[in-house]
Amino acid sequence: MGIAIDDENIMIDKIKYILTQTDVLITSGSVSMGDRDILKSILQHYFNATIHFGRVNMKPGKPTTFATCFFQNRKKYLLCLPGNPVSATVTMNLFALPLLKQLCKDFSIPIIVRTKLMSSYNLDPRPEYARAILKWSSTDILPLAYSTGDQISSKLLNCKNANALLMLPARTTEKITLQEGDVVQAMLLGFMQ
Repeated sequence: MGIAIDDENIMIDKIKYILTQTDVLITSGSVSMGDRDILKSILQHYFNATIHFGRVNMKPGKPTTFATCFFQNRKKYLLCLPGNPVSATVTMNLFALPLLKQLCKDFSIPIIVRTKLMSSYNLDPRPEYARAILKWSSTDILPLAYSTGDQISSKLLNCKNANALLMLPARTTEKITLQEGDVVQAMLLGFMQ
């Protein structure tokens, strides 16, 4: 589809064109809450799409949207990822890759491991997928999880060497931080079972 500016007519034309070529459309951007975030409205009003979810309770990636529609009598899958590069990277691993694998009849699932944190984390009100580098050693039972740095979703470089997404729980009144040495689950990137 290429880059489409936030113009309704241009987006409609590009979506129409791409839906004649493929059954799955994955986009990045234009699904948050701003004045120029018009993609969900276009999908609903011009393509009669059913929005299955338009927000997810996670960080990063809250605006992720999944919809289906029929175009030229064929079912189409529409996955709209956030425009922020880190959010798009995380949601690509959590939503887009599993969708594509299932459509190709590949039912493998990501490998989830327990890992020991090597730094502390302030918990967010939403579950968070923090980028990390897991390292295995012959002396530790669990792999050690090293943060890739500041987990701000605009810092794409913190994804560069990440080989896992730490699955951090949502903050509660009883638990507001995780400490170095705490054990959490992590999803390995690039590995399936």
